[in-house]
Amino acid sequence: MRSVLLLLLLLGCANEPEPPAAATAQTALVNAPRLSPTRQLRRVHLAVRGVEPTLQQYQAALDAADAGTFPAFLDAQLDAALASPEFADAMLGLGHDWLKVGDYKRGSTEGGTSAQFKGSHAVRLDRCAAGTRHAGALGLVSGSAASQCDDAAATLNVVEPWWAPGTTVTVIGRAGTGARTDGTTDCGRINMGNSDNALASANCSCGPNLVYCVERRQTGPVMYPRDYEATPYLADSQRRMLFEEPARLFAHIVVNDRPFTDLVLGTYTVAPRALQHLYVRWGRNNTDNAMMDLSSWWRSADDTWKQVEVPSLHPNLLAERQYSFDPRTDDGAPRGVPAAGVLTMLGPNVWYPRERVRAARWLEILACRNFTAPDPSVVFTPAFNGDPYASGSCQHCHRTIDPAAIHFKRLEVEDDTPRHGVGHANFGGIGSWQWRRTTQPGFADAKSPGGYFWYQPYGRWHVNFAPDTFLTPVPAARIMANADARFLDFLPAGEKLFGLEGDGTIGPLGFAKLLVQSGEYDRCAVDRLFERFMGRPLDLTKEGATETALTTQFVQGGRKVKPFIKQLLLSDEAARGL
Repeated sequence: MRSVLLLLLLLGCANEPEPPAAATAQTALVNAPRLSPTRQLRRVHLAVRGVEPTLQQYQAALDAADAGTFPAFLDAQLDAALASPEFADAMLGLGHDWLKVGDYKRGSTEGGTSAQFKGSHAVRLDRCAAGTRHAGALGLVSGSAASQCDDAAATLNVVEPWWAPGTTVTVIGRAGTGARTDGTTDCGRINMGNSDNALASANCSCGPNLVYCVERRQTGPVMYPRDYEATPYLADSQRRMLFEEPARLFAHIVVNDRPFTDLVLGTYTVAPRALQHLYVRWGRNNTDNAMMDLSSWWRSADDTWKQVEVPSLHPNLLAERQYSFDPRTDDGAPRGVPAAGVLTMLGPNVWYPRERVRAARWLEILACRNFTAPDPSVVFTPAFNGDPYASGSCQHCHRTIDPAAIHFKRLEVEDDTPRHGVGHANFGGIGSWQWRRTTQPGFADAKSPGGYFWYQPYGRWHVNFAPDTFLTPVPAARIMANADARFLDFLPAGEKLFGLEGDGTIGPLGFAKLLVQSGEYDRCAVDRLFERFMGRPLDLTKEGATETALTTQFVQGGRKVKPFIKQLLLSDEAARGL
């Protein structure tokens, strides 16, 4: 008889009392009958692991119920489920859903490589073809340069490459000499995009241990771009890693019981060697970071998703937690902006381009804010005058968006930048990306009066960061004296976000601090976790007190997600159902 009951439970045939027909959905959930032991076990496993319990686990649940030890049994089962590989996989999936970062397929053609954000941020090296004198040697050997593969006088160097410590490759031509300059050009700063001839035209090498370059791996199916690293579809391509990184950090924080605030306040990420190289290349395109050429970061890296401190890879993503710089009074340049978890990752900043888009998306994702157009019958004053924060109907949303957006102004990633190549990333006003180092005579035209570059991002910055607006609260005279003053990226004294004034920390970390300090981050996390693991959203019109109590519980628990999930799934409501 016992085995028959177990089979009926597994088939979903066991009867439970029906709730009153007139009961509301919420009342039915809260006042529903208690689930049988096997159904409680099933709920825990499906919620945490995404799979059914085994027959043996079902039987153990029935035995524990008979022995009066079911609560302890369920507690142990929940601990084991939270420590399982399936839970880690589930958190990776939840991270993708939660953070909503896309896969970087933007470009002129789905299968091509032009006008797309590039994964490698480095010059691609090819191998000499089979049958040539130097078959298998790496170098700048595509197109007309392939002739050196049969040149008996070609220079060959044996190099330990950054991507395979402890091994060597043969490099043909000057690519393997290790030179960091050709006498006039900083070889480490060229080619953030897809120009494979960049080193050749500059007479440059690939730098120490070929750190300016990657080996070009070819894809198979013609539907993919020829350059393996540039495709978002293949699991170990650098471009795909950008998509994976935010969710991987999310899962790492949850699984390892780190404070959930590390997602936006932390200085670390998780990254395999190839993704670490991408961060090094990004930072190295600032000439001030030339010392990274001699860093041995690649020796301690491997091909697993392991924790690494971002400032050790990109010197302009700072470890300092309270770094301030006011370009209205300082004619110098900041050393960078503080690292801030997902907010300063390259991938999300590519997917959410421009400061206002980033702000709106992060407010939706991390503060559960929604933005909808105002009722067209509402009259806003004054009429729109170019500042969406303070004029016209735009202020309906921008009163919230712009105080966040001001923190995201410096980072600009361009998919298609004439004269600079494809996929160029800038930190406005920092190092090689200072305005005065990038304006040159001879580029002024009708699109860029005053000699500013007409191409992005400087043309956009020149137009969009208008003086004396909320986003750029800097007098025009100050910008005329110091063009980099337009990059002011913190809330000035007296301005507020979430009803709070900032502490002067520049960049996305300044936003993250206000987000956490206000309680909006914790409240939103609790709402999303409750819906994910309890199977329904909180009804805030009736359950505001419940949300407050759960948020207090989450914060007092150190903002650790696994213990919070456990408390939810051991609650009285979790033990009830229809």
